[in-house]
Amino acid sequence: MQLAIGGQAPAADVRIDWPSGLRQVVHVAAGTYATVREPAAVRLGARVLPADGASCVEVVADPAAAGAQTAAIDRSGAGRWRDAGTVDAAGALHRWLCAPASPGRARIAVSFDGTPLRVRPRVRFGG
Repeated sequence: MQLAIGGQAPAADVRIDWPSGLRQVVHVAAGTYATVREPAAVRLGARVLPADGASCVEVVADPAAAGAQTAAIDRSGAGRWRDAGTVDAAGALHRWLCAPASPGRARIAVSFDGTPLRVRPRVRFGG
């Protein structure tokens, strides 16, 4: 997405409400353009895993990328969490979702500062 502020207009802080539910404020100086991309606040190591009861995928929620202080990750559907997760030095929450022994799907629910994202990534387990 590109934002532009006309040459005579003062600089502006532009608030962007992304479809995922993330909000971002971008400062755009007068007479300039700013290219803006949605922050990568949620990352999945894979979207498809074998349904072998052993394979796991890393799910990362980065509150700093979302302009937040805290993150939470949960799921519905197939699979199980390996543990409660860990927080790295930068504040990102890492959890490992492990495959069931039979095919299925999981939907990942992420929230930042208690507000859930509208987008819920999916992981498919199957052979």
